[in-house]
Amino acid sequence: MARILVVDDVKFICQMMAEVLRRRGHQVVTAEEGDQAAKIARRERPDLIFLDIAIPGPDGLEVARRLKSDDETRHIPIMIVTSHNDRSDLEAAYAVGVDDYLIKPFETDALLEKTEKLLGGFRTNFSIDIVEGVPIVTVLRAEIEGELVDQLAQALLAASRGPSRLVLVDLSRMPDAHPSLVDAVATFAKAFAEEGGVLGLVIPDECELMRRLVLQVARHARVHGSREAALQAAGRNTHHRPSSVLRDPYLGVLVETVDRTTTFRIRRVDFSPGVFEFLTEEIGKASTDVLVELEGVTTVTSQDVWKLASLAEQARRGDRSFRIVNPEDSITQLLRAGGLESLVIRRTDALRGD
Repeated sequence: MARILVVDDVKFICQMMAEVLRRRGHQVVTAEEGDQAAKIARRERPDLIFLDIAIPGPDGLEVARRLKSDDETRHIPIMIVTSHNDRSDLEAAYAVGVDDYLIKPFETDALLEKTEKLLGGFRTNFSIDIVEGVPIVTVLRAEIEGELVDQLAQALLAASRGPSRLVLVDLSRMPDAHPSLVDAVATFAKAFAEEGGVLGLVIPDECELMRRLVLQVARHARVHGSREAALQAAGRNTHHRPSSVLRDPYLGVLVETVDRTTTFRIRRVDFSPGVFEFLTEEIGKASTDVLVELEGVTTVTSQDVWKLASLAEQARRGDRSFRIVNPEDSITQLLRAGGLESLVIRRTDALRGD
């Protein structure tokens, strides 16, 4: 079963949660303060973390931010546990990449339901490991179709967010592949290649649909007979992408850094929670001025305006400028109503550096 880290400074809560989870067959380790939790997470690489917000040392939000900013731990699902159903705390948690939350006091059934929800996503069907600096997504099921294809797309996206320009997908446990899986991997391989990345595939022999997959992605991927062969090939080649360009193919965001400015081009008709999480993470890591270009956005809500204002404040705290480029007139009016009109500039002004 899964390895789970439970972090809470109230000892009996740790003990209660650990006992419930162990009865379900999970391995559980506990921690009572922030630095200890971060060290255990990096050493043990648990499949899931329950993390109380109000813990000594760095609090739960800061621990979550550190783990989600680390290429070797960012894939670990984190469940924030809090006794306060405070909207600002929850928004801050999602902003640093937390996957879900649990409000204390909670019933045992709620704890187990949340556990199975997160473990039933990546960790039951897929694993993500970092070997010699290369992220490897291993498909753990013999059949992948329907919703599981979307979960594979999420796993590939999580693996591709690190500095490595190579991502390996190990399909050696699959005797055959559903057509939708073939299409999803081919789509990712093409998009990843556009950002300078290479998808490596470990594929079993004599599988008709697997051969079809190879034919579809041959221009954008490398095919290997084993994981060892793939890692040997990776060792003979540099596998770090330039930090100046990053495309996120599933969120529809293109990121480009030129000189002292990072431009985020939103190629979607609307925003999604994942887009704002991505922007918050990337802007937090950047040391440059920020341009957010609404290249495809046609719909913005008042909540979106509030989130854009939060991003602007995040940049301002880092002594960096924040500008919104080329919104449609209707969006400009909503930004004006939200007090963000001063942040709006035209594309021509952005190109001139005004």
